[in-house]
Amino acid sequence: MLQKWQSALSPFHKAGLETVKAEWGSKYKIQMDTLLAKWIVDDAKAPLGDGSRANGSWAVKQIRENARRLAEDPTFNTLFPRGIGSLHHKVSQATLKALAQKLETAKEEGEPLRVFLRYIQARIRPHAEKTDYEELLLNLPANLEVGPQAELRTDDPGDAFDPNHVKPGTLSPRSKQLSEVDRLVRNKDFQWKRIAELLLEADKAHQKMLLALKIRELLTPPVPGRWDKAGGKYTKQ
Repeated sequence: MLQKWQSALSPFHKAGLETVKAEWGSKYKIQMDTLLAKWIVDDAKAPLGDGSRANGSWAVKQIRENARRLAEDPTFNTLFPRGIGSLHHKVSQATLKALAQKLETAKEEGEPLRVFLRYIQARIRPHAEKTDYEELLLNLPANLEVGPQAELRTDDPGDAFDPNHVKPGTLSPRSKQLSEVDRLVRNKDFQWKRIAELLLEADKAHQKMLLALKIRELLTPPVPGRWDKAGGKYTKQ
């Protein structure tokens, strides 16, 4: 960090205090704001603070901070008695990484998915200097749920699909769309336009939930009633 500050302040030092003061609003403030914004972006892959870098290093800053706020909220202390939770993917990280890898070699046919992911980027990393499609796939808000720590789940699915249900045998609107994405990718059936449409529909369902709850966050809050607890372990209904 010291080297960053030395590098950042070097042009200011060379210009001199009086010049910087005189041109602060028109020139030097813009330079400093640009540098600070870049450092925020550079920090976007820091871990969630749950004691395991492997569990959180993929999460961008805004997702990570939103998840932490939810885990620390006393409203959800039945799920997070120590104020610590995990971010769970419905479509697994492994499946999303396979999709991202295939997208790298897709030509014009992959553009519908790229357009959708850039739309997501504007929401979760508006100051990013480049587009990392794998990172965006891993951070799709509609595909994420803050829940009990993975090691406290009796039914952690690993790389399998991890849906939500509105009632036994009936997937939630988001999970319904995402389950089809999961099926297509696992079958190596890369219908790019269809995948983009399904992810957009899942995102619309996600936004509708946030609107109904009247909250301005990236993630929907946990649903304690979705989890059964026995012997300190949790099972999703």
